[in-house]
Amino acid sequence: MKKFLLIFSFLLLKANTFTSFSYEKWKFNNELLGISKISLNYQLSNFYYGIGFLGAAEGKRGGFFTFGYQLGMKYYILNRFFLQPELYIGAGGGGGAPQGGGLMIREALSVNYNINNFDVGAGYSYVNFLNGNIKSSQVFMNINAYNFENILKNKKFIITFPLSIYIPKSQVITTDNKKQEKIYLIGVDIKSILNNFLFTNFNLNGAYKTSNGYMDIFIGGGFYKKFLDNFTFYFKGAVGEGGGGKVKTDGGLLFKTSLNLEYQATNSNVSFEYGLIHNSSFKSKVFSVLFGIRENFDELIEKLTFKPVIKIHFNTNKGVQYLEGLSIDYFISKNIYISGKSLWAFAKNSGGYTEGLIGIGINKNITKKIAIIPEIFAGAAGGGGIDVGSGYLYGANLKILYKLNKINPFIGAGFSKFSNRITKDVLLGVDINF
Repeated sequence: MKKFLLIFSFLLLKANTFTSFSYEKWKFNNELLGISKISLNYQLSNFYYGIGFLGAAEGKRGGFFTFGYQLGMKYYILNRFFLQPELYIGAGGGGGAPQGGGLMIREALSVNYNINNFDVGAGYSYVNFLNGNIKSSQVFMNINAYNFENILKNKKFIITFPLSIYIPKSQVITTDNKKQEKIYLIGVDIKSILNNFLFTNFNLNGAYKTSNGYMDIFIGGGFYKKFLDNFTFYFKGAVGEGGGGKVKTDGGLLFKTSLNLEYQATNSNVSFEYGLIHNSSFKSKVFSVLFGIRENFDELIEKLTFKPVIKIHFNTNKGVQYLEGLSIDYFISKNIYISGKSLWAFAKNSGGYTEGLIGIGINKNITKKIAIIPEIFAGAAGGGGIDVGSGYLYGANLKILYKLNKINPFIGAGFSKFSNRITKDVLLGVDINF
Protein backbone atom coordinates (compact mmCIF):
# COMPACT_ATOMS: atom_id res chain seq x y z
CA MET A 1 0.00 0.00 0.00
CA LYS A 2 1.10 3.42 0.48
CA LYS A 3 0.50 6.54 1.63
CA PHE A 4 -2.00 8.69 3.05
CA LEU A 5 -2.14 12.25 2.21
CA LEU A 6 0.29 14.48 0.58
CA ILE A 7 -2.78 16.04 -0.05
CA PHE A 8 -1.79 17.89 2.82
CA SER A 9 -0.54 20.02 0.01
CA PHE A 10 -4.00 21.50 0.11
CA LEU A 11 -4.33 21.42 3.89
CA LEU A 12 -1.16 23.17 5.01
CA LEU A 13 -1.78 26.21 2.86
CA LYS A 14 -1.39 29.22 5.10
CA ALA A 15 0.36 32.54 4.62
CA ASN A 16 4.03 32.34 3.61
CA THR A 17 3.60 29.03 1.80
CA PHE A 18 4.27 28.11 -1.79
CA THR A 19 3.85 24.93 -3.79
CA SER A 20 6.53 23.64 -6.19
CA PHE A 21 6.24 21.32 -9.18
CA SER A 22 9.19 19.85 -11.09
CA TYR A 23 10.01 17.16 -13.62
CA GLU A 24 13.28 15.37 -14.36
CA LYS A 25 14.61 12.10 -15.80
CA TRP A 26 16.91 9.89 -13.77
CA LYS A 27 19.40 7.70 -15.60
CA PHE A 28 20.73 4.58 -13.89
CA ASN A 29 21.59 1.03 -14.98
CA ASN A 30 20.95 1.96 -18.63
CA GLU A 31 17.36 3.03 -18.07
CA LEU A 32 15.50 6.35 -17.87
CA LEU A 33 12.95 7.06 -15.15
CA GLY A 34 10.74 10.14 -15.49
CA ILE A 35 10.05 11.64 -12.06
CA SER A 36 7.54 14.32 -11.10
CA LYS A 37 7.88 16.15 -7.79
CA ILE A 38 5.35 18.17 -5.84
CA SER A 39 6.19 19.91 -2.58
CA LEU A 40 4.64 22.32 -0.11
CA ASN A 41 6.99 24.81 1.52
CA TYR A 42 6.79 27.25 4.40
CA GLN A 43 8.91 30.34 3.82
CA LEU A 44 10.85 32.26 6.49
CA SER A 45 12.59 35.27 4.92
CA ASN A 46 14.80 33.86 2.13
CA PHE A 47 14.80 30.35 3.61
CA TYR A 48 12.08 27.71 3.43
CA TYR A 49 11.36 24.18 4.60
CA GLY A 50 8.70 21.73 3.53
CA ILE A 51 7.50 18.29 2.57
CA GLY A 52 7.80 16.69 -0.85
CA PHE A 53 6.48 13.76 -2.82
CA LEU A 54 8.18 12.15 -5.84
CA GLY A 55 6.55 9.68 -8.21
CA ALA A 56 7.35 7.81 -11.43
CA ALA A 57 5.50 9.04 -14.52
CA GLU A 58 7.64 7.68 -17.35
CA GLY A 59 9.73 4.54 -17.87
CA LYS A 60 9.05 1.06 -16.48
CA ARG A 61 8.81 1.69 -12.72
CA GLY A 62 5.13 2.48 -12.19
CA GLY A 63 4.52 2.49 -8.42
CA PHE A 64 7.83 4.13 -7.55
CA PHE A 65 7.20 6.86 -4.93
CA THR A 66 9.13 8.68 -2.22
CA PHE A 67 8.12 11.00 0.61
CA GLY A 68 10.46 13.35 2.44
CA TYR A 69 11.42 16.70 3.89
CA GLN A 70 13.35 19.53 2.30
CA LEU A 71 15.22 22.72 3.10
CA GLY A 72 16.12 25.49 0.66
CA MET A 73 16.64 29.19 0.08
CA LYS A 74 16.12 31.89 -2.53
CA TYR A 75 19.04 34.17 -3.38
CA TYR A 76 18.19 37.07 -5.69
CA ILE A 77 20.88 37.93 -8.23
CA LEU A 78 18.99 40.33 -10.53
CA ASN A 79 15.64 42.06 -10.13
CA ARG A 80 13.32 39.05 -10.74
CA PHE A 81 16.02 36.38 -11.13
CA PHE A 82 17.10 34.23 -8.19
CA LEU A 83 19.06 31.09 -7.39
CA GLN A 84 17.29 28.31 -5.46
CA PRO A 85 19.53 25.68 -3.80
CA GLU A 86 17.57 22.85 -2.15
CA LEU A 87 18.22 19.66 -0.17
CA TYR A 88 15.58 16.91 -0.03
CA ILE A 89 15.89 13.87 2.26
CA GLY A 90 13.29 11.15 1.88
CA ALA A 91 12.45 7.48 1.71
CA GLY A 92 10.60 5.22 -0.67
CA GLY A 93 10.89 3.07 -3.77
CA GLY A 94 8.78 0.47 -5.54
CA GLY A 95 8.15 -0.67 -9.07
CA GLY A 96 11.00 -3.16 -8.78
CA ALA A 97 13.59 -0.36 -8.71
CA PRO A 98 16.99 -0.97 -7.04
CA GLN A 99 16.36 1.48 -4.19
CA GLY A 100 17.85 -0.74 -1.45
CA GLY A 101 16.63 0.42 1.94
CA GLY A 102 14.90 3.42 0.38
CA LEU A 103 16.79 6.27 2.08
CA MET A 104 17.62 8.95 -0.48
CA ILE A 105 18.89 12.50 -0.90
CA ARG A 106 18.31 14.97 -3.71
CA GLU A 107 20.51 18.03 -4.05
CA ALA A 108 19.34 20.68 -6.50
CA LEU A 109 20.24 24.15 -7.76
CA SER A 110 17.97 26.11 -10.10
CA VAL A 111 17.77 29.55 -11.69
CA ASN A 112 14.27 31.04 -11.54
CA TYR A 113 12.38 34.05 -12.86
CA ASN A 114 9.45 35.53 -10.92
CA ILE A 115 6.22 36.40 -12.76
CA ASN A 116 3.73 37.75 -10.21
CA ASN A 117 2.40 34.69 -8.34
CA PHE A 118 4.65 32.21 -10.15
CA ASP A 119 8.33 31.39 -10.60
CA VAL A 120 9.53 29.45 -13.62
CA GLY A 121 12.99 27.97 -13.81
CA ALA A 122 15.40 25.21 -14.66
CA GLY A 123 18.23 23.59 -12.78
CA TYR A 124 20.47 20.64 -12.14
CA SER A 125 19.93 17.94 -9.52
CA TYR A 126 21.78 14.96 -8.09
CA VAL A 127 19.92 11.95 -6.63
CA ASN A 128 21.48 9.23 -4.48
CA PHE A 129 19.78 6.28 -2.77
CA LEU A 130 22.34 5.78 -0.04
CA ASN A 131 22.01 2.01 0.36
CA GLY A 132 20.67 1.24 -3.13
CA ASN A 133 21.82 1.34 -6.74
CA ILE A 134 20.20 4.56 -7.94
CA LYS A 135 22.52 7.50 -8.52
CA SER A 136 21.79 10.10 -11.17
CA SER A 137 22.53 13.68 -12.23
CA GLN A 138 20.10 15.49 -14.51
CA VAL A 139 18.51 18.75 -15.67
CA PHE A 140 15.03 19.59 -14.36
CA MET A 141 12.27 22.14 -14.96
CA ASN A 142 10.30 23.65 -12.11
CA ILE A 143 7.43 26.00 -11.24
CA ASN A 144 6.74 27.68 -7.88
CA ALA A 145 3.17 28.86 -7.23
CA TYR A 146 2.17 31.37 -4.52
CA ASN A 147 -0.94 32.76 -2.81
CA PHE A 148 -2.99 29.57 -2.77
CA GLU A 149 -4.19 30.66 0.65
CA ASN A 150 -5.97 33.64 -0.91
CA ILE A 151 -7.64 31.43 -3.50
CA LEU A 152 -8.80 28.94 -0.87
CA LYS A 153 -9.77 31.43 1.84
CA ASN A 154 -13.38 30.92 2.96
CA LYS A 155 -13.75 27.97 0.55
CA LYS A 156 -15.51 24.79 1.61
CA PHE A 157 -13.48 21.57 1.86
CA ILE A 158 -14.96 18.08 1.67
CA ILE A 159 -12.68 15.43 3.19
CA THR A 160 -13.70 11.82 2.75
CA PHE A 161 -12.23 8.36 3.29
CA PRO A 162 -13.09 6.08 0.34
CA LEU A 163 -13.37 2.30 0.32
CA SER A 164 -12.86 1.26 -3.29
CA ILE A 165 -12.82 -1.77 -5.58
CA TYR A 166 -10.98 -1.72 -8.90
CA ILE A 167 -12.34 -4.25 -11.39
CA PRO A 168 -9.80 -4.52 -14.24
CA LYS A 169 -10.83 -5.46 -17.76
CA SER A 170 -10.38 -9.12 -18.60
CA GLN A 171 -7.27 -8.56 -20.76
CA VAL A 172 -5.33 -6.73 -18.03
CA ILE A 173 -2.35 -8.72 -16.74
CA THR A 174 0.13 -8.30 -13.89
CA THR A 175 3.86 -7.67 -14.21
CA ASP A 176 4.41 -11.45 -14.00
CA ASN A 177 1.88 -12.08 -16.81
CA LYS A 178 -0.99 -13.37 -14.68
CA LYS A 179 -4.59 -12.20 -14.85
CA GLN A 180 -5.05 -9.08 -12.74
CA GLU A 181 -7.42 -9.68 -9.81
CA LYS A 182 -9.79 -7.17 -8.28
CA ILE A 183 -7.96 -4.58 -6.14
CA TYR A 184 -9.39 -3.49 -2.78
CA LEU A 185 -8.27 -0.06 -1.54
CA ILE A 186 -8.65 2.48 1.22
CA GLY A 187 -7.65 6.11 0.90
CA VAL A 188 -8.37 9.79 1.30
CA ASP A 189 -10.20 12.19 -1.01
CA ILE A 190 -10.23 15.98 -0.69
CA LYS A 191 -12.44 18.35 -2.67
CA SER A 192 -12.12 22.14 -2.58
CA ILE A 193 -15.27 23.96 -3.71
CA LEU A 194 -14.09 26.97 -5.76
CA ASN A 195 -17.45 28.51 -6.69
CA ASN A 196 -21.03 27.51 -7.49
CA PHE A 197 -19.88 25.33 -10.38
CA LEU A 198 -16.24 24.17 -10.10
CA PHE A 199 -14.13 22.17 -7.65
CA THR A 200 -10.58 20.81 -7.38
CA ASN A 201 -9.77 17.35 -6.10
CA PHE A 202 -6.94 15.33 -4.54
CA ASN A 203 -7.23 11.56 -4.16
CA LEU A 204 -4.85 8.92 -2.80
CA ASN A 205 -5.45 5.18 -2.39
CA GLY A 206 -3.53 2.13 -1.19
CA ALA A 207 -4.33 -1.54 -1.68
CA TYR A 208 -5.03 -4.23 0.90
CA LYS A 209 -6.15 -7.86 0.65
CA THR A 210 -4.92 -8.15 -2.98
CA SER A 211 -2.07 -6.44 -4.87
CA ASN A 212 -0.41 -5.39 -1.60
CA GLY A 213 1.98 -2.54 -2.33
CA TYR A 214 -0.17 -0.89 -5.00
CA MET A 215 -0.77 2.85 -4.57
CA ASP A 216 -2.12 5.66 -6.71
CA ILE A 217 -2.44 9.41 -6.35
CA PHE A 218 -4.56 11.77 -8.48
CA ILE A 219 -4.98 15.52 -8.82
CA GLY A 220 -7.86 16.93 -10.84
CA GLY A 221 -11.17 18.72 -10.72
CA GLY A 222 -14.49 19.18 -12.43
CA PHE A 223 -17.94 20.60 -12.04
CA TYR A 224 -20.82 19.88 -9.68
CA LYS A 225 -24.55 20.44 -9.47
CA LYS A 226 -26.74 20.53 -6.37
CA PHE A 227 -30.28 19.17 -6.48
CA LEU A 228 -33.05 18.69 -3.94
CA ASP A 229 -31.88 19.88 -0.51
CA ASN A 230 -29.07 17.52 0.39
CA PHE A 231 -27.77 15.94 -2.81
CA THR A 232 -24.87 16.91 -5.07
CA PHE A 233 -23.70 15.40 -8.34
CA TYR A 234 -19.97 15.65 -9.26
CA PHE A 235 -18.22 14.98 -12.57
CA LYS A 236 -14.43 14.71 -12.24
CA GLY A 237 -11.37 14.27 -14.43
CA ALA A 238 -7.90 13.65 -12.97
CA VAL A 239 -4.35 12.72 -13.84
CA GLY A 240 -2.00 10.86 -11.53
CA GLU A 241 0.53 8.16 -10.91
CA GLY A 242 0.20 4.63 -9.64
CA GLY A 243 1.66 1.15 -9.49
CA GLY A 244 3.27 -1.45 -7.27
CA GLY A 245 1.90 -4.74 -6.01
CA LYS A 246 2.65 -6.34 -9.41
CA VAL A 247 -0.04 -4.14 -11.00
CA LYS A 248 1.18 -3.37 -14.51
CA THR A 249 0.99 0.39 -15.08
CA ASP A 250 4.12 0.73 -17.24
CA GLY A 251 5.63 4.17 -16.51
CA GLY A 252 2.98 4.88 -13.88
CA LEU A 253 1.06 7.75 -15.51
CA LEU A 254 -2.71 7.22 -15.06
CA PHE A 255 -5.93 8.99 -16.06
CA LYS A 256 -9.22 8.88 -14.19
CA THR A 257 -12.79 10.03 -14.87
CA SER A 258 -15.65 9.53 -12.42
CA LEU A 259 -19.20 10.38 -11.42
CA ASN A 260 -20.07 10.95 -7.76
CA LEU A 261 -23.40 11.25 -5.96
CA GLU A 262 -23.19 12.82 -2.49
CA TYR A 263 -25.67 13.09 0.36
CA GLN A 264 -24.91 15.84 2.89
CA ALA A 265 -26.09 15.89 6.51
CA THR A 266 -25.01 19.11 8.29
CA ASN A 267 -21.17 18.88 8.39
CA SER A 268 -20.89 15.22 7.40
CA ASN A 269 -21.55 13.40 4.15
CA VAL A 270 -21.67 10.03 2.40
CA SER A 271 -21.24 9.50 -1.33
CA PHE A 272 -21.00 6.82 -4.01
CA GLU A 273 -18.67 6.95 -6.98
CA TYR A 274 -18.28 5.14 -10.29
CA GLY A 275 -15.26 5.75 -12.48
CA LEU A 276 -12.68 4.53 -14.96
CA ILE A 277 -8.89 4.41 -14.59
CA HIS A 278 -6.70 3.76 -17.59
CA ASN A 279 -3.38 4.02 -19.36
CA SER A 280 -1.81 1.98 -22.16
CA SER A 281 -1.69 -1.27 -20.13
CA PHE A 282 -4.08 -0.84 -17.17
CA LYS A 283 -7.83 -0.33 -17.62
CA SER A 284 -10.27 -0.70 -14.75
CA LYS A 285 -13.71 0.20 -13.47
CA VAL A 286 -13.82 1.86 -10.03
CA PHE A 287 -16.59 1.58 -7.44
CA SER A 288 -16.27 3.57 -4.19
CA VAL A 289 -18.23 4.50 -1.10
CA LEU A 290 -16.94 7.58 0.74
CA PHE A 291 -17.60 8.91 4.25
CA GLY A 292 -16.40 12.27 5.49
CA ILE A 293 -16.77 15.84 6.72
CA ARG A 294 -17.21 19.37 5.36
CA GLU A 295 -15.26 22.36 6.70
CA ASN A 296 -14.40 25.91 5.70
CA PHE A 297 -10.70 26.31 4.90
CA ASP A 298 -9.92 28.72 7.76
CA GLU A 299 -11.69 26.54 10.32
CA LEU A 300 -10.03 23.42 8.96
CA ILE A 301 -6.50 24.81 9.32
CA GLU A 302 -7.11 25.71 12.95
CA LYS A 303 -8.15 22.13 13.76
CA LEU A 304 -5.05 20.46 12.27
CA THR A 305 -1.72 19.46 13.77
CA PHE A 306 1.18 17.85 11.90
CA LYS A 307 3.50 15.20 13.29
CA PRO A 308 6.72 14.19 11.50
CA VAL A 309 7.39 10.74 12.96
CA ILE A 310 9.82 7.83 12.99
CA LYS A 311 8.27 4.42 13.64
CA ILE A 312 10.28 1.31 14.51
CA HIS A 313 8.74 -2.13 13.95
CA PHE A 314 10.27 -5.04 15.86
CA ASN A 315 10.02 -8.71 14.80
CA THR A 316 8.99 -8.36 11.14
CA ASN A 317 10.09 -11.08 8.71
CA LYS A 318 13.14 -8.87 8.02
CA GLY A 319 13.85 -8.11 11.67
CA VAL A 320 13.74 -4.52 12.92
CA GLN A 321 12.30 -2.06 10.39
CA TYR A 322 12.61 1.72 10.38
CA LEU A 323 9.97 4.01 8.85
CA GLU A 324 9.66 7.77 8.51
CA GLY A 325 6.57 9.73 7.64
CA LEU A 326 3.88 12.18 8.59
CA SER A 327 0.73 12.12 10.71
CA ILE A 328 -1.98 14.75 10.22
CA ASP A 329 -4.48 15.05 13.07
CA TYR A 330 -7.91 16.69 12.73
CA PHE A 331 -9.49 17.63 16.07
CA ILE A 332 -13.22 16.96 16.14
CA SER A 333 -13.36 18.31 19.72
CA LYS A 334 -10.94 19.90 22.15
CA ASN A 335 -9.18 16.60 22.94
CA ILE A 336 -10.35 14.01 20.39
CA TYR A 337 -8.87 13.79 16.90
CA ILE A 338 -9.00 11.73 13.72
CA SER A 339 -5.59 10.95 12.26
CA GLY A 340 -4.20 10.10 8.83
CA LYS A 341 -0.67 8.69 8.59
CA SER A 342 1.81 7.89 5.83
CA LEU A 343 4.95 5.93 6.72
CA TRP A 344 7.86 4.85 4.48
CA ALA A 345 10.72 2.39 5.08
CA PHE A 346 14.25 3.79 4.84
CA ALA A 347 16.57 0.91 5.87
CA LYS A 348 17.20 -2.86 5.83
CA ASN A 349 16.78 -3.24 2.04
CA SER A 350 13.07 -2.61 2.46
CA GLY A 351 12.66 0.49 0.29
CA GLY A 352 9.17 0.66 -1.19
CA TYR A 353 7.43 -0.59 1.97
CA THR A 354 4.76 1.87 3.11
CA GLU A 355 1.85 2.10 5.50
CA GLY A 356 -1.29 4.21 5.14
CA LEU A 357 -3.26 4.44 8.38
CA ILE A 358 -6.41 6.09 9.72
CA GLY A 359 -6.80 6.43 13.47
CA ILE A 360 -8.54 8.11 16.36
CA GLY A 361 -6.91 9.40 19.53
CA ILE A 362 -7.33 11.41 22.70
CA ASN A 363 -4.93 14.18 23.73
CA LYS A 364 -5.18 14.32 27.52
CA ASN A 365 -3.20 16.85 29.58
CA ILE A 366 -1.87 15.47 32.85
CA THR A 367 0.19 18.57 33.69
CA LYS A 368 0.66 21.96 32.03
CA LYS A 369 3.67 20.57 30.17
CA ILE A 370 2.89 16.86 29.67
CA ALA A 371 0.09 15.12 27.78
CA ILE A 372 -0.64 11.43 27.21
CA ILE A 373 -2.12 10.38 23.88
CA PRO A 374 -3.73 6.93 23.51
CA GLU A 375 -4.57 6.06 19.91
CA ILE A 376 -6.01 3.22 17.85
CA PHE A 377 -5.55 2.86 14.09
CA ALA A 378 -6.17 0.66 11.05
CA GLY A 379 -5.01 0.70 7.46
CA ALA A 380 -3.06 -1.03 4.74
CA ALA A 381 0.60 -1.82 4.11
CA GLY A 382 2.85 -3.51 1.61
CA GLY A 383 5.97 -3.48 -0.55
CA GLY A 384 9.69 -3.75 0.14
CA GLY A 385 9.63 -7.50 0.65
CA ILE A 386 7.93 -7.16 4.06
CA ASP A 387 5.49 -10.01 4.72
CA VAL A 388 2.21 -8.32 5.67
CA GLY A 389 -0.18 -11.19 4.95
CA SER A 390 -3.41 -9.77 3.51
CA GLY A 391 -2.02 -6.22 3.70
CA TYR A 392 -4.55 -5.08 6.31
CA LEU A 393 -3.37 -4.04 9.77
CA TYR A 394 -4.64 -2.46 12.96
CA GLY A 395 -3.09 -1.54 16.28
CA ALA A 396 -2.75 0.86 19.15
CA ASN A 397 -0.12 3.04 20.78
CA LEU A 398 0.38 5.38 23.70
CA LYS A 399 2.44 8.55 23.31
CA ILE A 400 3.83 10.96 25.89
CA LEU A 401 4.14 14.55 24.63
CA TYR A 402 6.17 17.36 26.21
CA LYS A 403 4.82 20.86 25.48
CA LEU A 404 7.29 23.53 24.50
CA ASN A 405 5.31 25.88 22.24
CA LYS A 406 4.49 25.33 18.57
CA ILE A 407 6.84 22.32 18.27
CA ASN A 408 6.39 19.61 20.90
CA PRO A 409 8.44 16.37 21.05
CA PHE A 410 6.86 13.00 21.87
CA ILE A 411 7.81 9.36 22.39
CA GLY A 412 5.53 6.37 22.32
CA ALA A 413 5.12 2.60 22.18
CA GLY A 414 2.49 0.19 20.91
CA PHE A 415 1.78 -2.71 18.58
CA SER A 416 0.66 -3.41 15.01
CA LYS A 417 -1.45 -6.49 14.21
CA PHE A 418 -1.05 -7.85 10.68
CA SER A 419 -2.97 -10.90 9.48
CA ASN A 420 0.07 -13.10 10.04
CA ARG A 421 2.05 -11.46 12.87
CA ILE A 422 2.13 -8.85 15.63
CA THR A 423 4.95 -6.31 15.83
CA LYS A 424 6.01 -4.26 18.82
CA ASP A 425 6.45 -0.59 17.88
CA VAL A 426 8.35 2.47 19.11
CA LEU A 427 7.44 6.02 17.98
CA LEU A 428 9.55 9.19 17.99
CA GLY A 429 8.45 12.56 16.63
CA VAL A 430 7.33 16.12 17.08
CA ASP A 431 3.90 17.73 17.10
CA ILE A 432 3.80 20.91 14.95
CA ASN A 433 0.93 23.28 15.54
CA PHE A 434 0.70 26.13 13.04
